[in-house]
Amino acid sequence: MDTATLKRVRPAAGTAAAIRASLDLVAEERRGAERRLAECAAARSGLLLEGTATQIREADVAIRDAQTDLQQFDAMAEELRRRLTEAAAREAGEARAQQVRDAAAKIEAFNTWMATVYTEHGRAIAEGVEIERLALRAIDALRDPVTRGPTAELPVLSKAYVNNDGRGLGFLTRLPAAQPGPAIVWP
Repeated sequence: MDTATLKRVRPAAGTAAAIRASLDLVAEERRGAERRLAECAAARSGLLLEGTATQIREADVAIRDAQTDLQQFDAMAEELRRRLTEAAAREAGEARAQQVRDAAAKIEAFNTWMATVYTEHGRAIAEGVEIERLALRAIDALRDPVTRGPTAELPVLSKAYVNNDGRGLGFLTRLPAAQPGPAIVWP
C-alpha cells in the first residue's frame, strides 16, 4: 500500500460519518487488492512455464504485496469499525446533551416569561374576571324575581354576553400562578 492510498483511506475526522466513508474506501481498495492478487496468481502460473526467473520473482513480489495489502486493509477495517462504534456512541451522547441544553434553555426562557410578562397579564385577566363576577352579581340582583329574566333597563350587549348567550371570561381563562402556589385565576 502506497502513501497516497494510505492518505486517501484514512478518515478526515473522528466523526462517525468520516469513519463510515473511510470504511467504504478501505472496502473498495480491498476489492482492488483481491483483483490484483487473482491477476498476479494467474499470471505467475503462466510465467512458471514461459517466463524468466526475474519475471517469476516479480510476480511473487506482486503476490506478496497484494496479500500484505489485504491484511493491512482487513486490520484497518477492524480498527475503523471499533472507532466507528466509539464515535457513534460519543455523537449520540453529544446529541442527547445538546437536546438537554436546548430544553433547559427553553424552560429557562419560559420561566423568565412566567416571572415577568405573564404575571402582569395574568393579574390583568384576574382583574377582568373579578369585574365580570361583579357584573354578574349586579345583573342577578336586577333580575325579575318571577321570570328570572334580565331587566329591560340594562344595555342589550350586557344581556346577550354576560352569562347569557356568550361565555364568560372565566370560561376562557384557566391560568396557573407564575410562581408555585394558587392560580391567579381559576374560576
